[in-house]
Amino acid sequence: MSDIESLRDRLIAYTLTPWMTPARSRLLRETFESWTDVGRASATFLQTLLQLSETWKVDVVRDPLRSPEMRRQVARVRRQAVTLLEDAYPPLLKEIIDPPLALFYDGDLALAVPGLRRYLQCHTRDGAYGIGEAVLDAAYQLWFDDVDALTAAVESPEFKQVEEDWQTFVQPRYIHRMVTRENWVIGPQSR
Repeated sequence: MSDIESLRDRLIAYTLTPWMTPARSRLLRETFESWTDVGRASATFLQTLLQLSETWKVDVVRDPLRSPEMRRQVARVRRQAVTLLEDAYPPLLKEIIDPPLALFYDGDLALAVPGLRRYLQCHTRDGAYGIGEAVLDAAYQLWFDDVDALTAAVESPEFKQVEEDWQTFVQPRYIHRMVTRENWVIGPQSR
């Protein structure tokens, strides 16, 4: 693995680490000349800089790829990630205070689910993190014509593939499902 691939994997691993917030990532970027310098920093310095209460987290910051599970997670999403180090990273996003170290894209996986009418990804705005850690980072809405279409979709191999993909960047305990029906109080003709 080249040095660039290794750095890329490091940024992906930081992004997949739930407690590694955008603000902590910024502190690392502003404090260290290179990402490899993070691994050579003293434990006390990192613990103080990032306000880490658990000492094991310092080891993760120094080497986010040390865990076999994290290496597996990174390997699963590597092709779907664009990191801050790459030319493909959106230039305007680099200008915000706490840009994500890696962006993940789904491609058209969800669009292949049979019977899908509409697909929305709703993400927490960066401002929400200014008052603390957001309860949720994102919500996905999948729209279907009726319950039968939803049932068929959930049982399809395409949906199973989407679920497997979600597991690569979302911890299973944070995946919740809710089925609702849209009821118009004032019909669409009044808009």
